[in-house]
Amino acid sequence: MSFPNNSTQSTTVDSGRTEQSADPFSVEKFEEMLDFISDQDDPAKCDAVGSTLKAELGKTGRDLWLNWMSETSTSGDLDEFDYRKKWDDFDADQANVGQIIRLAREGGWSGNFFKDSACDFEAITGSAPILGKGILPDELELYLDLIAQQFGVNYSVVVACFLGISAFCLGANKRIQIEHDRTDIAILWTALIGKSGDGKTGIMMETGGRFLNHLHSQWDDEYRNAPEDENGEKPPLKRLLSNSLTLEMLTELHTKNPLGIGIYSDELLMCIDGMDQFSKSRSAVLAKILTLYNGDRFDNPTMMSDRRVANPYVCLMGGIQPSLLDKLLNEQHQQAGLAARFLLAYVEENAEITTKSERDRIGQQKLDLGGSRVIDQILERLVNNRETPHMVHYDDRAGVLMGEFEDTLRRKRKYGTDAEHAAYPKLVTYCHRLALLLHYLRDPEPEKNRINIETVRKVIRLIQFFEQSMKRAYGKLGLNAYELKCQKVYEKLKSLKEAQAQKIRDGVKKSVESKEVSKILEHFVREGIFIRFKKGSKTFYKVAGKSAQHRTLVPSLAA
Repeated sequence: MSFPNNSTQSTTVDSGRTEQSADPFSVEKFEEMLDFISDQDDPAKCDAVGSTLKAELGKTGRDLWLNWMSETSTSGDLDEFDYRKKWDDFDADQANVGQIIRLAREGGWSGNFFKDSACDFEAITGSAPILGKGILPDELELYLDLIAQQFGVNYSVVVACFLGISAFCLGANKRIQIEHDRTDIAILWTALIGKSGDGKTGIMMETGGRFLNHLHSQWDDEYRNAPEDENGEKPPLKRLLSNSLTLEMLTELHTKNPLGIGIYSDELLMCIDGMDQFSKSRSAVLAKILTLYNGDRFDNPTMMSDRRVANPYVCLMGGIQPSLLDKLLNEQHQQAGLAARFLLAYVEENAEITTKSERDRIGQQKLDLGGSRVIDQILERLVNNRETPHMVHYDDRAGVLMGEFEDTLRRKRKYGTDAEHAAYPKLVTYCHRLALLLHYLRDPEPEKNRINIETVRKVIRLIQFFEQSMKRAYGKLGLNAYELKCQKVYEKLKSLKEAQAQKIRDGVKKSVESKEVSKILEHFVREGIFIRFKKGSKTFYKVAGKSAQHRTLVPSLAA
């Protein structure tokens, strides 16, 4: 049977609304989306598409619907009269553009429906990437997962925090042979991105910070009780962790503790800014800070002293609020290379709070696993072996796989943004640093064995996780003013689960005007990101389940 060609004449639909000539842009977009929607025999899909096209496009919509329905396997069973009667029965009041958009996206459509307000919805709605289990020893992962549940946050950030503290403990004497004379040490710089009150400091304490505090108390006692030498001097006070330091204080501390210093700060930017507290040249200090990342010889002389650290080992870890992320990733820091040196991990609060009874249950489960000893004994082993120099090598298969993955990252660099262009070489560096660290965390005899292919597979998953976190950060950095407001509205409704428009307006009134909230809500409903529904006579909104399609799950590698 034949169907009429598309038309853009005015028409009156059954709902009583008079439709003006269809917007050519809308017609084009609907045609584009229909190409990605199949299963015309599904009555629900047929009704959803038909009622929406009828409400939005009138007679032109009927022509599009008839053409779309001609693809059904049963199209020959009905004549044109039957299709036109079905069209007349569609209720335009049941129209839902968002549903068509969702169906099209399920079929692979990636376009934007709105001509003048196209947004990067993936950057706006994207959740933090998920790091699955199977990277660290089983018992340790169970314990870290309990910590995540206890604080009501994502497991991924707890793992990132533990890795940062483990790197503090490993120290400068452990090196990895990469190829020929290319070696490296396990220096990690980690930024934990989360709002104030998200529990970053508490997570740090639970993942090894408390152990380090106890260790430093022991070293304090040893120093107080240590005898003086013939010159009346005691051996240097041992340290491997400090809070924010000036560059002068860091040099002094590292000179006395050559195996390395870890720095943790609640506010990472304040820590970095504080390093040039007494310097007249910020750029000169920044250059020295960047040198610390490389682990190369570090010189910081004064008028009174020619101070240097031959093999610096300075790990950084700290929190940064999402609203300040652009300061870390600004153009100056990108050009200098500071931004690219950080592994990024997002703190995301769970939708449900952790109740008192749940915390008690989790606490008991932690005790059943062995309590803090699960982490303490791992870190204690690293600290006790800190003074012994050792060079770790890849076995043949592991070296080949890591080399292939390096090449993949280098290829990705060519196609990334300017910011990503600088970040990928640092991810290559972190491949080997994390391989060294994981080898000591996973292998019971790390100085007898080489790094094996299983460890490399787990490192690749970690790097993929940090790569996705980096892309998310740089993607949000590029949002325009309207997209940032959209993000505020999205995050507020996500936290509320479901709410009326006024509740959402109240939650974002400091950053988004009331009339803009209404526009954004309508925009998101039409894009299928929000669902509008009734409870009695009241209208509510909630985040559509399909918005979870933007959430990135770091894949496991096949054996």
